[in-house]
Amino acid sequence: MAKGDITKRDSILWGYTIDEVKPYVEFIGREILFREAVIGMLGVGKKDEKSDKSSLQDAFCLACKKAKKDLDCENCSKSVTVAKEIE
Repeated sequence: MAKGDITKRDSILWGYTIDEVKPYVEFIGREILFREAVIGMLGVGKKDEKSDKSSLQDAFCLACKKAKKDLDCENCSKSVTVAKEIE
């Protein structure tokens, strides 16, 4: 009910009953659901698998070039296998 304003905490705790607060909690739930739907529609937070794979291949090519393993990038298979994911 205070939306983060801690100065209203005591007045909320002592001034309202559970039955009086229920409609507000349902309203806030719908408000959050609407925000999440809009954010989801805009595509925020989605990861593109294709871009992750290409960035992994780019990192592989960069490491290969720095190590001077294979300077002929045209004939490289660019097959990358991840042995262990790092979190």
